Amino acid sequence: MKSFTRLIMVAMLFATLSMFGCSGDDGDDGASGQSAYEIAVDNGFDGTEQEWLDSLSAADTAAVESESCAVCHSSVEAIHAEAGIAAITDQSSDLAGDLVITVTLEVDGIATNENYQLYRVYQNYDDPTQDDGDDTPARTTNAINALLNMRGEDAADCTDSDNCTVANTLGAFGSSSDGVFTITVPAAEVDADAAYAIVLRDLDATSDDGWGHSEPGTVLVTGTSPLRDLVSDDGVSVGCAACHGASASSLFDHYLTTGDECQACHTIYGRSADSYAQIDGEWVNQGSTPGGNLTEYVHGIHNSHSMPSGMYVRGLDDDDMPEDSWSIGYPSAMRNCVSCHVTEDQLAAAVEAPVSFYLCMTCHQDFDGFVHGHDAADGSYSAGDQIFAADDFHRGAGVDTDCMGCHGAIESLDEVGDFHNDFQSTDAHYNSFYRGEDISFANTNDVEVAIAGVTSDGSAVSFTWTASTGAGAVDPCNTTIADGPTFQALGAYLAYAKGDDWVNEFASSAPGQPAGAMDVFGELTTTCAANIATTTGLVLAEDTMYADKVLLAVGGKPLDMHSSGNAYFVREPSPTYAFNAADGTAAEARRDAVDNDKCLACHQGTLYQHGGDRVDNEQLCVICHNPSSSDKNNRLDRYQIINADGTINTDATYDGKDQETYDMRAMV
Repeated sequence: MKSFTRLIMVAMLFATLSMFGCSGDDGDDGASGQSAYEIAVDNGFDGTEQEWLDSLSAADTAAVESESCAVCHSSVEAIHAEAGIAAITDQSSDLAGDLVITVTLEVDGIATNENYQLYRVYQNYDDPTQDDGDDTPARTTNAINALLNMRGEDAADCTDSDNCTVANTLGAFGSSSDGVFTITVPAAEVDADAAYAIVLRDLDATSDDGWGHSEPGTVLVTGTSPLRDLVSDDGVSVGCAACHGASASSLFDHYLTTGDECQACHTIYGRSADSYAQIDGEWVNQGSTPGGNLTEYVHGIHNSHSMPSGMYVRGLDDDDMPEDSWSIGYPSAMRNCVSCHVTEDQLAAAVEAPVSFYLCMTCHQDFDGFVHGHDAADGSYSAGDQIFAADDFHRGAGVDTDCMGCHGAIESLDEVGDFHNDFQSTDAHYNSFYRGEDISFANTNDVEVAIAGVTSDGSAVSFTWTASTGAGAVDPCNTTIADGPTFQALGAYLAYAKGDDWVNEFASSAPGQPAGAMDVFGELTTTCAANIATTTGLVLAEDTMYADKVLLAVGGKPLDMHSSGNAYFVREPSPTYAFNAADGTAAEARRDAVDNDKCLACHQGTLYQHGGDRVDNEQLCVICHNPSSSDKNNRLDRYQIINADGTINTDATYDGKDQETYDMRAMV
């Protein structure tokens, strides 16, 4: 059944692709293909189309790993059930002499204790004061103590050297068939101000070396929490879980905790962060910071591609060359601190941190990682220009440098957020950052553009549209930024459909592509009355009579004024409107397969920069990234990878092909 269902799901995925074809020179052979149901019948399904549809939802489909379909598709649970996911769903404690902790374990939502046992209980005293005057995080030396450590061993095999004497006093810790585990910490070992991290181990998934794989864990605070509220972990759309999913640490063969709970181990005094930099062509360890392990990992790995060396280095080999290194670009918006520090309190805790060599270098690696934001006389952005000259005294700094000795006396430069202010409104491709937050993405004034309706006679097209802020409707034709947002940078696209995809046959010279956007206030004519804009001048492309359905997309970014007095481009999702070519009446929208918020969780720095005017709306992305798209024209014309007879030289192309589609599904 599983194999059959997978076959059908693959058939469904490529049904549209087979309808329109991507192999022709112009990507538009237009041949009709079988429906997914017809393919199922050809492959042995016996039943009506409705019975086939019902079988899909009830199918025993193959399990998928974390960070798979559910990262993008909200409805994936109904298609691919993720199996074997363990989680602690409930926890409580009773502190009356002894500390009695109870937790409920569920696997795939069903309470269980089968094959699980207590693995470790950590007692955490971490006091994460950010600075104690010498740039070293102040932490108690006994920040964490593996006080209770069963290590999966029988009591008879547990010795003092295994650090589990106290664990033996637990005896056969309580568990029941309903998945409730009871752990008792003797009164003599209890600290009311500590946090306790409980880890249960799945014996069937434990490696030979005794290291548990993806065990569920939780942090239970009995007194004042030693864990700072820095990262959200709701498992859906924010913080670490936005990209990695609720069971993020299962990807790293580690405990099933996310967000703040990782601090229980990764900020302890013994977990040190070494700062590596390339100096005069050689890799140099600039020193170690106690308790910096978590920040080093998170900032270092996720900003690795943007570091001066193009990688994050965690260790050197015997030849003093990078041994453990990463070079990745996700979430592609590391400058936007709110990508991970999502609440007001979390963002404040991040950007109000004192200046320290250690913290800055977790993202920047060395002083070549700092660049000017406003080099030109007009304040425009020029990437790559270093702030610090080679002989600047900052280059002598190291992890022991008391940065706040100087910065503490300069109010405007004594916090991390003071160095993350960068307005780039002279170029619509760039966002604007203010104290570590991308204010364009935040869109604090709730600027919005909406398409109200379309008129078409089968050739000429006009449309009405409105603009608003959180305070209500505004004039779409406004040109004075002091009077409110302006919309002069908007442009209109038209895309043409076959079936449910915008294939744009004969719309432009590039396969599958629509014509470029037309300036709403330049190439087109726009007038406003009573806060309603009417735009005329669009014309349906010739030879597109095959398309009963057309899509209007309004790209570009409004310009707004920030409370700091700086103008910036607002990042508001580009609106789209499907209409019937004959009369402009609203048509059925294209299938809604992707949750835009889920795309943005990982691609905050990417989903709007492409072209500068296609903003945060997958329904606009697919007017170009469609099944008929092809890069053949680029290989022929732009790069001229051609043979003497004018055909594409497949011996010289990177993939050995004469063309490749950049349909959204193929890319993802």
